[in-house]
Amino acid sequence: MPPGTLDDWTWIASDAAAELVAAAAEADAGDANAITRLRKLVPGERDAITAARLALELAEARRKAVRKALPPDVIADVEGVEMASSHAAAAHVTRRFASAGLPVVDLCSGVGGNAMALADAGLEVTAIDSDPVRAWMTEHNAGCGTHVCDVTDAAALDGVDLEDAVAFADPARRADDRRLRGLDAIAPPFDELHAVLTRFRGAAVKLASSTNAQDLPPGELEIISEISSGRRTLTQAVWWTGSLAQRAGLLTATRLPEGVSISGTSINGPVAALSDVQPGTTIFEIDPAVERVGLLGAIVRRLQGGAIADPGTGLALGTSNPELEPWCTPYRVVEVAPGHPDRLAPVVKQLQPGQVTVRTRGGFIVDPQALAESLRGDSGRELIVFAMRFGDSPAALICEHVGTA
Repeated sequence: MPPGTLDDWTWIASDAAAELVAAAAEADAGDANAITRLRKLVPGERDAITAARLALELAEARRKAVRKALPPDVIADVEGVEMASSHAAAAHVTRRFASAGLPVVDLCSGVGGNAMALADAGLEVTAIDSDPVRAWMTEHNAGCGTHVCDVTDAAALDGVDLEDAVAFADPARRADDRRLRGLDAIAPPFDELHAVLTRFRGAAVKLASSTNAQDLPPGELEIISEISSGRRTLTQAVWWTGSLAQRAGLLTATRLPEGVSISGTSINGPVAALSDVQPGTTIFEIDPAVERVGLLGAIVRRLQGGAIADPGTGLALGTSNPELEPWCTPYRVVEVAPGHPDRLAPVVKQLQPGQVTVRTRGGFIVDPQALAESLRGDSGRELIVFAMRFGDSPAALICEHVGTA
């Protein structure tokens, strides 16, 4: 729930609070005296402490919003921005809604991350949220009509056209400041939400990236990976149903910002042994969305001589297949070393490294940043070390990017 009341937020968004909001944006978030200084910019008829705190809340939310490429003037609280989809993810989801060409009802709209993308695409959007502050934030940010009600309350939805529309839902996945994973932990409960979604022609539900297809009713499960803080990571799952399930019965992995997707069914792939890896072997780092959604075996079978390095590592061996770019990033193995850091270090040092990056896989317990710093040298040679397990055997694959002389 956002801090403050609806009256507090509408004032913060008004011209009367412009000087306060500008000053809060320049304030140091760690400055204990910031509220004291900001209070002086609040008119006497308002609670100065509350206004100053909300101005700082808005400033921090906008800093986080920039990292998700959301509008810099968005009106939002910090938690609301953290729960919102990035602009890239919202735009990707919107493309499928745009192809349907139907009005969209945004259930559990939050601060309006997806509603903004849907409205920007020219779609007719109606947003619903049980919290009046969040519903107002969506209306302000997306410029769409909103309703304040429980989306599972059938009577409250009587005035909303459901049968000739499609729906997007982003149910809450937080409790006690912890992100929840299971379908039984989302709010509203999944079975109640699903009952509402069946009234639409089609729907999409944003879920945690840990969601498994076997736990869902028939439809299409899509797992999305994005760049976050300089690293590719899983950000969300989208369950598509009804007319929006363009690949019904299939699993889909999507890579952003490239906007490419690959679909298929889950099949097993051959598993390599440590003895299969030699200097000169090509090893592929597979996009995490591919493995998480269950398509790693299908990808590996399309690599000539392909094999999974070890289940859970997201790595595979084989010969490059141009059709699989950019899903498979290739590296050339320079040396195979023992996995223990003390035995790994002399092998790396003999290779005269410069920059060293350590990536752990398959439950390998080591501090990758500390180990990388201990292995770095003064040359211009960049090495990537995959610290992992092949079965019960810990190993370190010392690699270079393919194309490195």
